[in-house]
Amino acid sequence: MKKHLRLLAFLLVLCLLLAGCGNKVENPQSETPDEPQSLTPDEPVKDTQEEPVGHNTMMLSTDAEPLVEMTQAKRDNYDNGSYYYMDVAGEDALRCINSCYQTTIREDETEEEYAQRRAVGMSMTLTPGNPYNLSVGQVDELSEGLGYPVYLVTFLTGSDLSATCWTVYLTRTEHYSYQYAFAADSQTSLSLEDEIVEYFRTLKLVKLDIATVVE
Repeated sequence: MKKHLRLLAFLLVLCLLLAGCGNKVENPQSETPDEPQSLTPDEPVKDTQEEPVGHNTMMLSTDAEPLVEMTQAKRDNYDNGSYYYMDVAGEDALRCINSCYQTTIREDETEEEYAQRRAVGMSMTLTPGNPYNLSVGQVDELSEGLGYPVYLVTFLTGSDLSATCWTVYLTRTEHYSYQYAFAADSQTSLSLEDEIVEYFRTLKLVKLDIATVVE
């Protein structure tokens, strides 16, 4: 009988212990702050503290006659003085682009890399496709004539049978970059190759005013 009472008491204590464990309130998990999101090169962070660079006051210009007879295709002028002009000849056999935009050279980027990036970037809107046979370098003669370092970027886009030949002249100040580019089909490029180089020698940076802005 005593054995039965002891067993019953033991079972009762055990039930009470188990009930107590089941009703035990666990400490809530503490909330940890979100980890900082790692950014990839495809997710740039906009620097909202960047100060405005002011207003562009110059443009690339020339007194030379056009290489061929061309018609105006685009004349875009922007509030900060930057611009994008394009003339065309034939059925896009030759395009001439004179443009200005804010300088965006990166901290780890060389001048040649910057010139290449901007030239290729401009071409993508007109002749999509990966560039090939690419060459870039500073031209001392053009730099001395302009008074600023001048870089020439040349490359091809498109297929071999319908390639577009790009010849891009680029110079920059601290805040603004200036490009003068020719995009020609292969036949036109061969016939104008020497003339394009001579044409680049006539370019100069002039003060931007009503008289120099093309309507």
